Amino acid sequence: VQGISPDGWHVPSDAEWTELENYVSSQSQYVCGSSTSYIAKALASKEGWDVYSGEVCEVGNNPSTNNATGFSARPAGYYFGSYSSFGFNANFWSATQYDSDDAYTRNLYYYNAYVDRGYNNKSLGYSVRCVRN
Repeated sequence: VQGISPDGWHVPSDAEWTELENYVSSQSQYVCGSSTSYIAKALASKEGWDVYSGEVCEVGNNPSTNNATGFSARPAGYYFGSYSSFGFNANFWSATQYDSDDAYTRNLYYYNAYVDRGYNNKSLGYSVRCVRN
């Protein structure tokens, strides 16, 4: 779905997000610790995240070690009547509908080591990642 993307680009589907996650988790240099689902640090930017002194693999734990992939997910939070969660969340839409009101999302949180797949109401202001066709 091109949607708001410029010509030659599109908003990724849920399947394309899954493809990205599967690739990153299959590359040992991007996995943190012993779980192949711990890839959030490899996708998160080094800047902007609140510091969280939890587990080593959580995005907010020593953010200077984030972004091994160069993906640079920024913790822009979201908008729903007002802006919220700057520094805590990076929330991205997919082009895949969950139902008539909701679409699939990918979310990184400063206190998690994994990328969360969810869905949310399309009235929320989440970030959009564009992929070249």
